[in-house]
Amino acid sequence: MTTLDAFFRFSGIGVLLLLASLTVMHFPKWRSAPYLVLTCISVSALFIGYAPKVFQPSGALYFVVRLLDVPHLVFVWLFALSLFTTNFRLRPLHILLGVLYCLPILWVRLDEFGWSAADPPFIGAAVSLSSIGLITHLCVTTLKGR
Repeated sequence: MTTLDAFFRFSGIGVLLLLASLTVMHFPKWRSAPYLVLTCISVSALFIGYAPKVFQPSGALYFVVRLLDVPHLVFVWLFALSLFTTNFRLRPLHILLGVLYCLPILWVRLDEFGWSAADPPFIGAAVSLSSIGLITHLCVTTLKGR
């Protein structure tokens, strides 16, 4: 089973990183390119961070990977907005919502490494509700922009 997991996990990471590098090389002026590249990197980090122990990196690299996966949903959201919203521009409200989404997840990550106080009881609900909100907005924007 671990072999099957490794095959699909690392194939997915390879495809994501290939997509990011091809986007940088061939579509540097595409307005959605930065969001796609950031999405690919962050989702790849997510795949590595949640891998079975045998495949996880150790030490500082594991810490970096776990920090890179924090904004993965924000980058997916921004990429979808850039694709399906006419004349999309990154605005301060997008940045504020992204930071507000990432803060509770960052708290959990820092607690995982022993760098913060214990998680407050509401943090799981905050992450879940904000994720549902971002995904709902992403779906509505996608359907409107079709």
